[in-house]
Amino acid sequence: MGYRHLGDIDYLWSGNGEPPLPGRFYYITLPLPLKYTRGKKEVELELRSYGPMWGYGETFEQYQKEMKEPTIGFYKAYTHTETCFTPSRKEVQGKPPVAAIRQHPGAEVLDRLKERVNHTLTDLLSKEVLHSQFEMWTLAEAYPVTWTVAWQDPRVVPLIIRSVDDFYLRYKEKPELMYQDPSVYNNEWLITGPMARAIRMLWSEIAPLIIPQQRSGWSEMFQASLAYSTTHRRHYTNQSMIIDLFMYDVNKTLSLIDPMHALPEYQTLRYLYESVGLAPWTGSNDARPLGNDFWQLTAKGLTKELGYVGYYGEVLDLVDDIYRSTCVTSFPETGDPQIRAQLLHMMEARSYFRYPALDEDGNRAIRIEAVVGWRDRGHYPGDVTYGDRGLGRYSFDDGCFNP
Repeated sequence: MGYRHLGDIDYLWSGNGEPPLPGRFYYITLPLPLKYTRGKKEVELELRSYGPMWGYGETFEQYQKEMKEPTIGFYKAYTHTETCFTPSRKEVQGKPPVAAIRQHPGAEVLDRLKERVNHTLTDLLSKEVLHSQFEMWTLAEAYPVTWTVAWQDPRVVPLIIRSVDDFYLRYKEKPELMYQDPSVYNNEWLITGPMARAIRMLWSEIAPLIIPQQRSGWSEMFQASLAYSTTHRRHYTNQSMIIDLFMYDVNKTLSLIDPMHALPEYQTLRYLYESVGLAPWTGSNDARPLGNDFWQLTAKGLTKELGYVGYYGEVLDLVDDIYRSTCVTSFPETGDPQIRAQLLHMMEARSYFRYPALDEDGNRAIRIEAVVGWRDRGHYPGDVTYGDRGLGRYSFDDGCFNP
């Protein structure tokens, strides 16, 4: 019963690994298929369990994982024909546990995070060339941060330059690297955006060190990247934002390297406006495949897709990143005021989809709503989330951007 991935009926249970309702029973209702019940007085049901699934896996091993631990506990099954099932008052429901207030860990978590980041940066700085765009971006982000081992390190800028040159040479041999970079997940959306962002962030240091031939090659590469992204826009909100964000970064970097071949600022800024719901979405080359009045967000500030989306709809981190891309480097107050206002509007709208709950250790917490979302199979009871979901989508361990 139900679909394993993106359907209107879920299968019996696919949670996020945390207790769905601590101390109490949790009810799941599914329709029995008519073809199995029509004309019958009884049917035989069988429960089967299997390991976790990743719906986007390209091989069976990626798609279906082994079952290595017991499933969630199962208590009782009911059948009914009412529109809403109401259990008898005699049924044991359990009692909610007394919520505790988390006392630890504390600030030492940040120390451990910094230690992990610095371990990664030390490894990157030891390399002759970086083959991952995310590694270039990571070093560029770390360069101005005083607590990192990469702070003002004289090895950073030459390493970034060598790495961009290496990418260009690989691109010349294989032009499709522009949208098939194996180091970047969903590279057809990000194109050369992460690398462009690294260049843009360090441009004042990079500009005096590159020669005209390098500028010409880099310009050729980013022009091709820009041509691809402007003709391959997608209408799902999070995908639209990712594509337009990195397209904007590529164009900004191209305007530094070779301004004569960059698109006008108003054009790529308009794409950002479309993605964050400030203007109707026009698609690729103004084709308007969804008509003249399709907006990526509702008037109240929620992403549309095919309905409310708890996880893929949580794009506050992306819009924050979009705003940051419109800022002058190192001056966060200089970003586009309309995008900033829209970000605050979206934050207010998403705040209604947070609810009080317990974390997996029984402490008071706030979780994100993940029951009514049409694309949230496998996420209940919802991650512990307060503001936005943060940049958890960026995973530098595996070079993956997982939208």
